[in-house]
Amino acid sequence: MMLARAGLEVTVHEAGDAPGGACRSGRLLGEGVISDLGAAAHPLGVVSPVRTGRCPPPTLLGP
Repeated sequence: MMLARAGLEVTVHEAGDAPGGACRSGRLLGEGVISDLGAAAHPLGVVSPVRTGRCPPPTLLGP
């Protein structure tokens, strides 16, 4: 996408029936509910506060 936005001509090949690979979403549960159809959260793990050590220590809730 970055190349296309920069004005370069690109060709995208998709092996699946729909574009997006593991970063797709769809209306599996009905109108108005969009579900993740793949492992879209994995790329976000690189900047996760838990992984980078910037997460506050856990606190216990309840008695």
